This record gives sequence, structure tokens and C-alpha cells, in this order.
Amino acid sequence: MAGAAQQVTLDELGSWASRVNGEMDRWSFEKPLKQIAVLIAGETKRNFAAGADPDGNIWKPLKRPRTLPKSRRKAIKKRRLLTGETDKPLRNKGFLMASVTAGTNPNQRREITARQLIFGTNLHYGPYHQFGTKYIPIRRFLGLNERILQQAEEILADFMAKKISQSR
Repeated sequence: MAGAAQQVTLDELGSWASRVNGEMDRWSFEKPLKQIAVLIAGETKRNFAAGADPDGNIWKPLKRPRTLPKSRRKAIKKRRLLTGETDKPLRNKGFLMASVTAGTNPNQRREITARQLIFGTNLHYGPYHQFGTKYIPIRRFLGLNERILQQAEEILADFMAKKISQSR
């Protein structure tokens, strides 16, 4: 029978996989984790703009007092105009959103090591909104959705494919 063939045994693949696996223990995933952090920040910013959690569920609206004197309503409106405040949930002055999405914000919690990414906020009231309290409803602003996970998987797969091809 004419043709050409290359025989590859499972033993050969096993030794190659063991070698690559041993090399993987020494790889730093810092570069793809930085890319994933940027991805998460962008998605989180979109969630704030939409007023929704990572899964697309709209945040509960702010509670309003049933009746406020007209003078009080005017004072609130004037203060909002002067300070840039908003009546959207989690967007009062924008500090919480900035603490999660702005790369240079001192209140941002972003730690990247060779194998781990921690992403969040250091603002003391962040957990109250993320997890809720007796008086504050849960308004999740941190989390991973299917879109982030799929893109993160692609980033990691590309990184690993490049590393594996370099190890041949």
C-alpha cells in the first residue's frame, strides 16, 4: 500500500503530556489574567450602565419616601445638579463603579499573581450592596457571567497554545 504515515503511540503522547504538565507548573499566567481583568472591568462597567447584575437581572430601584415636602424635593434636586449625583442604584456619585472599573483608582482591589486574579472594591460599603443587608437589597455588581467565562477561556486557551508550541 502506497503512502506515508507517522506512528504515534499513546506512550509517546503520555511522556510529552507529562513534560508539558511539568512545565505548566512553572508558567506564570499573569499576562492572560491581566487581559481577563480588563475584560471583567469592561463588563462590570456595562453592568453599572445598565443597572443590572452580571447575569442581566435589573437591580432593585432605590426606595423613595412616600411624601417629601416640596422644599426638601427642591433641595435634593439642586444638590444632585451641583454634585453630579444620580438617583440610579449604586451610581450616586460613581465612587463604587470607579473603584471596580478604573485601573488606577486607589479603592480598587485588583491583585494579580502568577496563578490568581482577585478583582473587587475596597470601599467599606461594597459588601452591603453585593450581598445585601436587612435594609439594603442585594444588588450584585461583581461576578462572572457566561460571556466573561467564554472570553476568559479563549484568552487562556490562546496563551496555553502558544506556550505549548514553544515547548516542542
